[in-house]
Formats: sequence, C-alpha cells, structure tokens
Amino acid sequence: MDSNDFSAAGIRARLQKAREAKLVAEEAQRTAHAAEQTALREAFEAQQLPPDAMARVIAMVERAIRNGQKEAQVFQFPSDFMKDDGRSITSQYGDWTQQLTGAASRAYAFFEKELAPRGFVLRPRIVTYKEGIPGDVGFFLAWEELPK
Repeated sequence: MDSNDFSAAGIRARLQKAREAKLVAEEAQRTAHAAEQTALREAFEAQQLPPDAMARVIAMVERAIRNGQKEAQVFQFPSDFMKDDGRSITSQYGDWTQQLTGAASRAYAFFEKELAPRGFVLRPRIVTYKEGIPGDVGFFLAWEELPK
C-alpha cells in the first residue's frame, strides 16, 4: 500500500475483499469435504467382504493372542454410517445390529454365520471421539469365556 491508496475506506475495502476470499475458500473446502464424504459412504455401502476374510480374522486373532490380549479389533467404520449415528452402541439401548448398514451389516452377517457358531462374541465399541461426539465404531472379536 502506498500513500496514494492509504485511507480508511481503502483499508475497509481491502479487509472486505479478504473476508470474501476467505468465505469462498471455506465454501470450496466444505464442498470438497462433502463430496469426499459422499464417495466414502458410497464405497462403504458397496464394499463386500474379501474372499480371504476368514484368513484375515485368524491372523488378527493370532496377533492379539501373541500380544496377550483377550479380544481383537476386526473391523472399524465411522459411527455416522449407522442409521442412528452409533447411539445404540454408546447408550447400549436397543438392538445395535439393526442400525448397521453396508459393509458393517455384511461384517456382522459374517460374524453370525462363521464366528458365533465357533463360540466367539462380537462386542461393538466406540473407539474414537471427535470433540466428545462418537467417531468410529470398532468390532471386537472376543474368545474368553465370560464368568457366570
């Protein structure tokens, strides 16, 4: 800015242009983020279990056993991909399995068909929080017998 452009009105105009540019950039960022989230959701809804799903689960369980754990996290997904945004898991109210969609629903069906008959238990848990709001859900496969 030189002395010819130096005025209160000039400064206000310059600040207004900067605010407008910032708003445009923020809107572009929000639009890009929304498009990315839509693409992720569509991919999640379409995702199928891999043909080697059982081998992958076995490898995760073996790793957990070597590390002295009593359960293994076998799946993770955003809680907002559930019909109730994960509230049935955080509140332990209602049947959380009815709130599953897409790949999570298929993962649970795999558990019911392949793993539950073998004595495993599936425990859902919120594994991340973003500013106090549930972030991701983890499915934990447990093998230890619960005390009666």
